[in-house]
Amino acid sequence: MKKSDFSYATPSIICEKSNSAVAHERFIDAENVSLNHEIRGLFPHTKETAMRFSLRYCLSFLLLLLITGKTHASKPYNLLIIQTDEHHFSTLGCYGGTIVGTPHIDSLSKNGAKCTSFYATTPVCSPSRGSLVSGLYPQKTPVVTNNIPLDDSIVTFAEILKRNGYATGFAGKWHLDGNGKPQWAPERKFGFEDNRFMFNRGHWKKLVDTDAGPRVGAKNKKGQPNYDLNGAEEKTFTTDWLSDKA
Repeated sequence: MKKSDFSYATPSIICEKSNSAVAHERFIDAENVSLNHEIRGLFPHTKETAMRFSLRYCLSFLLLLLITGKTHASKPYNLLIIQTDEHHFSTLGCYGGTIVGTPHIDSLSKNGAKCTSFYATTPVCSPSRGSLVSGLYPQKTPVVTNNIPLDDSIVTFAEILKRNGYATGFAGKWHLDGNGKPQWAPERKFGFEDNRFMFNRGHWKKLVDTDAGPRVGAKNKKGQPNYDLNGAEEKTFTTDWLSDKA
């Protein structure tokens, strides 16, 4: 995925399997991920099969494939999940969008698998994110609307991967720790061990490095962070900044 594909892309979750007993703190890019060919070989890309599998079973299958790869593959699989924010699905070219260009995301669709019947039980941010990381319905997480914290008892796929020797990390918007805004590096990690570049809430356009850690680079006259571009460029525009950190 090219960093400048569209304005609000948020590269979110990165996991890497170490070849040694100790997981190393380093990340991967999308070119290292080779899961789609394995999945396509087991499940033909048809509308019927796409409809048959819910989010929970898809995640379960991915985890099983990754974990069993530990013993059956000469090189353990890496997993990269890119979650985007603040756009309708038809923004993407692979779903017919024409307003902005998304050629690299379109390439992932063309060379992988594209879901054509996919539904969310709630239309807002936090519940969908809670379901994605847990495989549970929102009422079970219990994040049924925005700004509700994920319950401490929830086991995410990142926690399962970590228990199986993966180095895990998260960069970008989390929105599962209540009202904190931006709230960098939430204390509760839910299996995402390196969460230095995770923030809880906000649609920030400019992010910068400071001696105190990452911060929003645009502020109002009162010194409060806001959503202005404030001269953001290739190094500080949120999508680019997060991609570089990942």
